[in-house]
Amino acid sequence: MDAAGSRRIAMPDDLALPPPTPFPVAELIQTEQDRWHTMGFDVIPYARLFGEMRRRIAGQAIEGRERAGSFDDAVRNQAVLDAARRSAKAGDWVAVETD
Repeated sequence: MDAAGSRRIAMPDDLALPPPTPFPVAELIQTEQDRWHTMGFDVIPYARLFGEMRRRIAGQAIEGRERAGSFDDAVRNQAVLDAARRSAKAGDWVAVETD
């Protein structure tokens, strides 16, 4: 959301998946990937993430426009999530803690 309300962000063509085909028989859902597929879960972004993790572990250079976040990115992201929770509880704007 932004000041004008919600806005749609287009999915990049290389990440878009067709809508999932529902399994006709529930007993056929045996694996986590089966469950992901039935929920329309996007596997491609996660495959990219895990591929990058594998390359980093192997000490290979990461090329391309997308890179996984660092630990510092995760800490800053968590601070934003914590502020959102405090804001919802208080019913008011709160500052994001940066310490």
